[in-house]
Amino acid sequence: MSSETKSSWHQIAIPNNDVAAKSAQALMQGFAAAWRTAGCPDEAEVFHPRNEDMDHVYYFSPASSAITPGKLFQEFKATTCEPTKNLASQPFKVTL
Repeated sequence: MSSETKSSWHQIAIPNNDVAAKSAQALMQGFAAAWRTAGCPDEAEVFHPRNEDMDHVYYFSPASSAITPGKLFQEFKATTCEPTKNLASQPFKVTL
C-alpha cells in the first residue's frame, strides 16, 4: 500500500454468517499484534459498529491504518473510506 493510502481511513466489512466471529477474531488478532509491535499507540483507533444486517464493520483510523500490515488489509479486502459518522462519540471503539 502506498503511504498516501496508509494515511487514510479504511473499512473492512465481514458479512454476518457462520464464520463471521472467527474472521473478526482473526482480523483483530492481526491488528493487535501490529499494535503491540508499534508500541501500543493511543492514536491507533479501530471502531466496530454493526450495520442494519448485523455485519461486522471495522473502521481503521489513519494511525491504525499506518501500522496494520498490508497483507492483513489485502486478506480482508480493506477499502479506503471516510468515516460515515462521528465514530469517536459512539460506543464502538475497540479496546485491546
